[in-house]
Amino acid sequence: MKNGTAYGKRIRFLFGKLRAEMDKVALPESTEPVPQLLRSILSVDASQSHAEKALNSLSEVMVDINEVRVSSPNEIAEHLDEFIPDALPYAVRCHDVLNDIFRKTNGLTLSHLRGLGRREARQFLDDLAGVDAYSAASVMLWSLGGHAVPVDNRLLKVLRRAEFVDPEATVAEVQAFLERHIQAHEAREFCVLTQKLTLAKASQLAGAKGVPPGPASRSKAVKAPASGSSTTRSKAQSRR
Repeated sequence: MKNGTAYGKRIRFLFGKLRAEMDKVALPESTEPVPQLLRSILSVDASQSHAEKALNSLSEVMVDINEVRVSSPNEIAEHLDEFIPDALPYAVRCHDVLNDIFRKTNGLTLSHLRGLGRREARQFLDDLAGVDAYSAASVMLWSLGGHAVPVDNRLLKVLRRAEFVDPEATVAEVQAFLERHIQAHEAREFCVLTQKLTLAKASQLAGAKGVPPGPASRSKAVKAPASGSSTTRSKAQSRR
């Protein structure tokens, strides 16, 4: 990501402020990979609580996860709509990923990923139909104990607007950047804290005392010389 060093200082500042100003957070227990994958697909544009309620709603009407797999995306979306706006695209992704897991493992479990190295497990997840960078990172962090920092679309928007990351950076770029500046043992705490982050809070912290300036702020601070300055006069004289 462009200007990674400057943004890295701001991210470390943000993490420190969140730690200081928010109550100590309880870190969730590790989750099973397949439910976590579905949860992450549903939460990429929605809150974690809405994604959890949507999954619970689905489990109340489906016998098991295999019934979700063999159902049509429209049937799945009907049971998600109450909690996930415009649920059909997310239902399609859930349907696709479950069927791809079934094709590749002859089952509906990803427990074998725990026996793979981090790179191999991440590659397997990345290659699944319906999985994006956020979903893969979410399973790596919360189910497999890997070093990952999942970034959903809502958090990406917050970090961009508050100038904690490059405004043109993609989710994958921001995740890779954060994984360089947030250590493995900090990743879960960082993710829980940033899930609580609101746009107003991010803007407040972005301008707080002690925050390192962002690249955009530094460039604005460089003023052009006044029309009557010695630099301007010397340039005028050299043209004569």
